[in-house]
Order: sequence, then C-alpha cells, then structure tokens
Amino acid sequence: MGGYYGSPATILKNNRNLLKKHDRNKWKNLQTSYRKALKEKEASPELLAEIRKKIQRQRRNNILIPLLLTLIFATLLYLGIACYFNLG
Repeated sequence: MGGYYGSPATILKNNRNLLKKHDRNKWKNLQTSYRKALKEKEASPELLAEIRKKIQRQRRNNILIPLLLTLIFATLLYLGIACYFNLG
C-alpha cells in the first residue's frame, strides 16, 4: 500500500519551483505593443466593401462547387447504371 508523505502546501511549493521563471514585465510589454498595433489598423469603407465581396464570393463557391460535383457524379452514376442494364 502506498502512503502519502508531506503536506499539500510543501508539494505545491515544490511543483511551483520546478516551473520556469517567467518575466511578467516582458509579457506586459508584449501585450501593450500588440494592442497598439491593433489600434493603428483601421479599415476604410473601400477596404470593407472589398472584404465583403470576397467573403460573398467564397460563400458562393462553397455552395456551388459541391453542388456541381454532386450533379456530375449523380449523372455519371445514372448513365453507368443505365448502360449496365441497357436501359438507355
């Protein structure tokens, strides 16, 4: 049978000591520089219109391409079955 040795506080302290030391200020500087970069980017109405058209085109392609492939596959399947059973 295994036993439990040591207090939970000591075990947690030892586990914390095994972790890498992190520089908190380095992380804060990274966050502020990232936020500044995000604030500087502003989209013009022309850019927004272009993005909207691009997304609409992608949606249309996401619907049309599978639909066309399904129709072509179904037609070929029908012709194959009709040819096999001499129905056509």
